Amino acid sequence: MSEAVVRMSEVVVRMSEAVVRMSEAVVRMSEAVVRMSDAVVRMSEAVVRVSEAVVRMSEAVVRMSEAVVRMSEAVVRMSEAVVRMSEAVVRMSEAVVRMSDAVVRMSEAVVRVSEAVVRKSEAVVRMSEAVVRMSEAVVRMSEAVVRMSE
Repeated sequence: MSEAVVRMSEVVVRMSEAVVRMSEAVVRMSEAVVRMSDAVVRMSEAVVRVSEAVVRMSEAVVRMSEAVVRMSEAVVRMSEAVVRMSEAVVRMSEAVVRMSDAVVRMSEAVVRVSEAVVRKSEAVVRMSEAVVRMSEAVVRMSEAVVRMSE
């Protein structure tokens, strides 16, 4: 019986040591799980911060895209205005060309009229000179008639 008690005692001691080792392993496992949980919490918080940053970035990109759309629309309106202005300048240039042509034709007409006036003036001068000569001849003839009748 004492051998049985000794063996039983040895088995109980081994069982107690095994339970102690198992308890220590469970404690270490629990501590590891706590550390893992803490790490997961920190990781989750980091993911939340990253998600919030991505949301803010996405909102900024949306605002930037809207601004680019507004800018593009403004550029389109500006381009249309430039096209209209260019067309008006072309029409104005064509009108100036037509006006210049008309001024050239008018100048040519004025030159022709002036040349005709000059020719007529010269003819009038010649006619006046002829009238003067005729008047002088009439005067001489009258004087001769008067002398002859005396």
